[in-house]
Amino acid sequence: MKFYKELSLNNNQRIILRSPSKDDAIDIIEYYKKSHDETDFLSSDSSEFNPSIQQEESWIKDIVESEKKIAIFAIIDNKIIGGVGVEPISKLSRFNHRCNIGIAILKDYWGMGIGRILMDEAINKAKEIGYKQIELDVLESNTRAYALYIKLGFNIIGKNPSGLIINGIKEVELRMMKEI
Repeated sequence: MKFYKELSLNNNQRIILRSPSKDDAIDIIEYYKKSHDETDFLSSDSSEFNPSIQQEESWIKDIVESEKKIAIFAIIDNKIIGGVGVEPISKLSRFNHRCNIGIAILKDYWGMGIGRILMDEAINKAKEIGYKQIELDVLESNTRAYALYIKLGFNIIGKNPSGLIINGIKEVELRMMKEI
């Protein structure tokens, strides 16, 4: 599914929100690696993400051509600084009303409202696609993201006391859901 929007942040900085194109493959790989190395709040680090350019181009083609998936990247000064993705929970028909959402913003851009903008756009697109329930996982220690999800109307539906183990330490993972 394709998406494009331009807007201004509170500091009057221009931001472009758009779906990926084949030409973005290298930039997306670099963004993903950097965003996943900057924080432990995500489910992996960059060492677990090593697609070839061809694999990334194939992923982009799948996203853009899909009627049930969306990826929106935030771009400032021609640099990918954030992204959000929506995809079905399962291919099985009894799950057709449910989707997962995931988001990552480069650390230099935290606190600028970009996460809220991306989440709002992705939730709206999920509604347009026809999803009725949107779900996500967040570490309990990620208080900023958790607070955003609560503001957006997500509720905790589960808690895994050892959802992730990071550097030998158990991290509590919350499963959250919003009906849309």
